[in-house]
Amino acid sequence: GRPGVSYAGGAIFSLNMYTPKSIRDPNIRPDDRPYAGWTYLGLIAQRADRAREVPVFEHIELDLGVIGPSSRAGDLQKWVHKTFDEIYPRGWRYQVRDEVGIDLKYQRRWRHDIPEPNGPGGLHVQLIPDAGVILGTIHTNASAGVTLRLGWNLPDDFGVGSIRYADDFTRSLSPEAGANDSFSGYFFVRPGVQLVAHDATFGKSLFRDDNPVEAELHPVVGEITGGVVIRFLRHCRFSWTVTYLTPQFHGQGGPHSYSAVNLSLVHTW
Repeated sequence: GRPGVSYAGGAIFSLNMYTPKSIRDPNIRPDDRPYAGWTYLGLIAQRADRAREVPVFEHIELDLGVIGPSSRAGDLQKWVHKTFDEIYPRGWRYQVRDEVGIDLKYQRRWRHDIPEPNGPGGLHVQLIPDAGVILGTIHTNASAGVTLRLGWNLPDDFGVGSIRYADDFTRSLSPEAGANDSFSGYFFVRPGVQLVAHDATFGKSLFRDDNPVEAELHPVVGEITGGVVIRFLRHCRFSWTVTYLTPQFHGQGGPHSYSAVNLSLVHTW
């Protein structure tokens, strides 16, 4: 291919689990979001052009799976909470009903070096705007945001991934490609916005009308994510992120947040 252009492909398997605020209540909770599980296989293709004046990254993904009891999300949560003697979830009988789903995702990211990138101690600053769209029977939305990351020996990638969009796997880690063995780390913050047209995990099915709970969605959701990413021994990466979201449905009462901790071992060919 053209110098500076690299590609990546692969597959992911994911099980996403959603519950109302209280899992102690065995009764239906019509004013909260429903229990739901979304289990899918995702096929991924990625392309990055690092030869441009402003490097560009593209991600396309096709997700095929099932929402509802067949996702096994309820069984998994019950087993985990029982095994570790946690609060037992009692409302999964009212979860979103079974439905086969398909989502098509596309995202694009641009990477900008802030002028005079090498500050005191080799400090480096980048801006990485992004825009994406998901069209499908489970999710239909558009999103945009911009990541500000600040750190040392920043990796030649396009930022950390998210629940919606996977990491960038186009960067070569081979010594021949000039990959640096030394420690690198950075802090980042990403404000963003989602425009939401459809989300079946809230009970809004395109094909059936027998879900026990159907939450009324907010069409615009704001979000902000921050965290720290550390790379070591070339192939290992640790990340910790926290995301805050404005209310996603009517009656939610306020914003909510979630955290993620990841330890990744990545090898490229």
